[in-house]
Amino acid sequence: MTFRMATRWSSAALGLGLAACSPRLYAAPAKPQAAPPPPSQAAVILARVGALYNGVTTYQGTLTQHNSGVDPKGKSFSITIVRTFKFKKPNYIRIDSTVTGARPDGKSKSEHEITYCDGKIVTSWAPEKKKYVRKPAPPQASLGEILPATSGKSDGQFTVDSSKSVDGSPVYILQQVLPPLPPTATRAQIANYRSVHAPVITVTQKDYHMIGLALGKGTSAVSFRFSDQTFNGPIGNSTFSFVPPRGSHEIKPVAPGQPQGMPGSLPRQAPNKKPGR
Repeated sequence: MTFRMATRWSSAALGLGLAACSPRLYAAPAKPQAAPPPPSQAAVILARVGALYNGVTTYQGTLTQHNSGVDPKGKSFSITIVRTFKFKKPNYIRIDSTVTGARPDGKSKSEHEITYCDGKIVTSWAPEKKKYVRKPAPPQASLGEILPATSGKSDGQFTVDSSKSVDGSPVYILQQVLPPLPPTATRAQIANYRSVHAPVITVTQKDYHMIGLALGKGTSAVSFRFSDQTFNGPIGNSTFSFVPPRGSHEIKPVAPGQPQGMPGSLPRQAPNKKPGR
């Protein structure tokens, strides 16, 4: 099972400099089956989550991502990324991203980036750098492509705990069950398996709103927290428009395969001669 955020809409995918968040889950090779088994409780829950998020006309919400751990050199890091999403069908999107925290080199990090899509053009704007990048917009979009664990798809097995509550609201807690290693597993495979921590998904029982997703522990942990979510409320089209401020410069997108960086770290290329007016 793979969770991806912003498959087509991330700055990494669009060459805009915004690091896509694509934590991968451990999955066993598929086995042929004579007939598909009935869907599990977890599969039904995730399908209802997908139906909710992919069926909205508009959406507003905040996704807080926290990355922490220790790098290969033994230095600790802790980064928080707060993304505020605004979405309107068919393909209007605005993502305000702020990154703060401490990098492994000990330096603090604070960056801001806004991604706009007005239905025709996707623009990534770094206010501190006064630079922006533009690319054509895909004709359609869905929240399942943008927010993690909202596609409605599930692979593998999950346990479901329905006895817990979050902020007084009953929730489902889904934890993936990692498949056992085969007897022929190599030492490297065994070491990798031991480092894998099963993802945990938290969903409200009443309306199937995503609350959280946790991936990994210890030396590499990533968590997501959903908050301030509004479904199918009014959002004006002007929210998704970008007008280059005076003194700003448009720069070329990063070529495919080139490093993307974190929000705010736009490509280091000479600006086009298109300054904002």
